[in-house]
Amino acid sequence: MSLLLDRLQAQLSSARGADDRSVLAARISGYLARIGRFEEAGSLIDALRAEFSDGRNGRASAWLMWAEALLHYYSDLNPRALDRIARSQLLATALRDSQLAALSSAWKAHMEFETSRFRAMGESLKVAVKHVTPDNQSAITRLCMVIADALLLTGDFVNGQRWFMHGRDSALFEGDQASIEALVYNRAAFRLAWLRAQHCLGEALPVDAASLRHEIQSARNLQDLTQVRALTDVVKLCEARAATLDGLYDVAVEKLSAIRVASGTFAPYNFSDALVSLEIAYCQSRLGAIEQAKSIVDSLEGVDFNELDKDEQLVAAWMRREMAATDSCLGSLERTSERFAVAVAGYREWLESIRQSVDDLRALEPPRPSDLADR
Repeated sequence: MSLLLDRLQAQLSSARGADDRSVLAARISGYLARIGRFEEAGSLIDALRAEFSDGRNGRASAWLMWAEALLHYYSDLNPRALDRIARSQLLATALRDSQLAALSSAWKAHMEFETSRFRAMGESLKVAVKHVTPDNQSAITRLCMVIADALLLTGDFVNGQRWFMHGRDSALFEGDQASIEALVYNRAAFRLAWLRAQHCLGEALPVDAASLRHEIQSARNLQDLTQVRALTDVVKLCEARAATLDGLYDVAVEKLSAIRVASGTFAPYNFSDALVSLEIAYCQSRLGAIEQAKSIVDSLEGVDFNELDKDEQLVAAWMRREMAATDSCLGSLERTSERFAVAVAGYREWLESIRQSVDDLRALEPPRPSDLADR
């Protein structure tokens, strides 16, 4: 159980004013959504909506929108999440509620990062920085997480680690177990994503396989310890893809096959069953199982993966080219090489847009828990 959740629930049980109750109930709902307890989160939101739906309490309305955004986002990746968080940010700013203005802006940046809206993400991060205060640990944690993720995805591991540590310190200070787990997972996942892309580009990898495996194992251990359901399958996917990067193709096939039939929510912009199938085919081709690989490749004829992030499109195009180079029955080398060149150009442009969005922020120092007076 999270210390933060325990504290919020204790505060709610003794709260009397409508403002305090609405903020605490919204924060509890948001936390429950983040750990996959959607029914409980929805019940709290329904109660908030019933009490404050008339709109006369602007602060309660703004926090309600924030909670709704997180529930939409974590329960089914609903596009309404970004609309609700933008409305929360706008109302919080108008009300001069710096706590929520910073928090909603940081979460808006998170959602924009996840959907590759990097210019908008950069603007949201600047709004969060403008409003954040040293006592707003929830906003600091989310702000640090988004910046760390962006830096890690671009290969800036030094600054990415610095922002990771800021976010981890803030989450530990607040007792935010869900954010601690997300930070650990994200560090592994985004380093892995960058390394996979660099491998496709033929670049030397600066991080050894053992280091990456250690980070993924840390994410797995923490998930097993906390039993937070929201990240179970994505950690497994990281393990499978790291095995492929290590050249452990038989292990990768086993893990990827389990992922393909596993239940769980994956974002459509960085996961598809078709991509997992392609990864299995690639591993089988490397193991010499050409007939099995061909069966999958044939079933994926016409699939273009354009709905995925540019780094995943790059990996897909590279795997197709590599398989075609292995055996002509797995594809046309000329055609797959042309598609790979297009994917490389798209990836490089995508990567530069991420770098530009955080360039002004990477050197900043966010408030630290040590800056606070005794609570």
